[in-house]
Amino acid sequence: MSKTEDRQPTVLVVDDKKNMLSLMKKVLRGDARVLTAERGLDALKILEAEPVDVVLCDLRMPDTDGVEVLKLSKRVRPQAEFILMTAYA
Repeated sequence: MSKTEDRQPTVLVVDDKKNMLSLMKKVLRGDARVLTAERGLDALKILEAEPVDVVLCDLRMPDTDGVEVLKLSKRVRPQAEFILMTAYA
């Protein structure tokens, strides 16, 4: 993760469950600028508009699964680190 001295890293959390988005935002608060998206397609719009350093993405989502978000995000923001998460492992 790239972090300059004058800028916190930007983390995008993608999950269809609002409680998970809220939890991750609380955990990362103070250490990173946290953006959230409930849908994969919304995440891609954020990636196009924001300097995202890290993406934390749920694997299982109804509209676009995490693997598809990973593939599409690498076209838009190839330097961003990508972490897939799941509650089903």
